[in-house]
Formats: sequence, C-alpha cells, structure tokens
Amino acid sequence: MRSLKAFLRTLPDTLWRLTVILAIVAFLTQIGVAVARSGAVSIELLLAEFVFTLVFLALPLGISWYGRERNSLWYTGGGLFLLLAMWRIFFF
Repeated sequence: MRSLKAFLRTLPDTLWRLTVILAIVAFLTQIGVAVARSGAVSIELLLAEFVFTLVFLALPLGISWYGRERNSLWYTGGGLFLLLAMWRIFFF
C-alpha cells in the first residue's frame, strides 16, 4: 500500500517530464517541417506558423506545470492528454 501511495505521489512529476519531452519533440518536428517548406512558403507564413506552434505547445505545458506545482494528477494528466490530442497538429 505504501508503494502505491509513493507511486501516486510521484506520478504528477513523471507526467510533467513526459509532457515536456513530447513538447520538445513536437517543437523540433515543427522546426524540421518549416525548414523543409522554407523554399515553397513565404517567411511571413512560416513565422505565423511558428508563433501558433508556440501557443499551442504552451497550453498543455502550462496545464501540466500547474498540476505539477499543485501535485495534482488531474491537471498534469490533462495537460499530457491535451498534448496527445493535438498530436496530429504537431506530427503530421
């Protein structure tokens, strides 16, 4: 029983780290897509996409960070779930 409680206590921090790692991978993927499209698209459009990427990544990171600070599994898991729900935006 103690190990389960310890696991649940550390789970928000673990989910926060997983969310950060996936957000970094998503950001780097978007940079790669922007570089690949740089010859076919105007710089203004690439800059706008970059800004929207930062905003869309900030939402789940902010929610997860809030959950980590409050040690809330719901918020931290919700931030990770939101990032995974936006998977298609970042990786396809």
